[in-house]
Amino acid sequence: MIPLQLDLSAVLLLAVAAGNLGGMSVEPRMSGTGVSTGGPGVAFASNLDLKNEGYSGFHIFKYRVLTGLLRPLTKDPLGGQRNPKLSDGSAVGIFETTGEPADPNQQAKRGPNGPYNADGNSEIYRFVGKNVVRPITRTTGCTNDHSSIMGNGRGIGFRSDCDLISGHNPLGRQQAFVYYEVHRGEPLSTAAECSIAAGCCSTANGC
Repeated sequence: MIPLQLDLSAVLLLAVAAGNLGGMSVEPRMSGTGVSTGGPGVAFASNLDLKNEGYSGFHIFKYRVLTGLLRPLTKDPLGGQRNPKLSDGSAVGIFETTGEPADPNQQAKRGPNGPYNADGNSEIYRFVGKNVVRPITRTTGCTNDHSSIMGNGRGIGFRSDCDLISGHNPLGRQQAFVYYEVHRGEPLSTAAECSIAAGCCSTANGC
């Protein structure tokens, strides 16, 4: 196994920038190496304008360990993005936000078009590559947080007190949820006709 060497000069540069500009870079998360990708990466939240784009508040950045490339993953002018997590190879990731990190003018993949977080509650977002940022949750007046992601980038776990499955959490209790990105043409893992008593749980059978 070849030992992984971090570019400590880049880490030092970020630390110095934080001290000089009066901001902070927090919550670093490093990915696994992955296969056929640009190698491991480090995602972090920062309220520094590290790329001189004029943004304020906390944004998500990704640093490629093997290439030294630093790139912002969110472009919400007001910030509000925290707690990033990365898949193996760092091509896919998630974060939590009280802002509007997805372009409200872009066509929604599911559901109505933006704005996607008009009330500014805590939502879970997923990013793919350098340009795609989409909401996983779209809720109002509740909280989605404590998110995690599988190594393959498709499975996401999180906590929520929202009524994500309509009518099944009217009291707003905190519950654990799992979201899995199913590709077109893949069979669903849970058949709609399978009952809860038989150990199946899906929106089709009311779970």
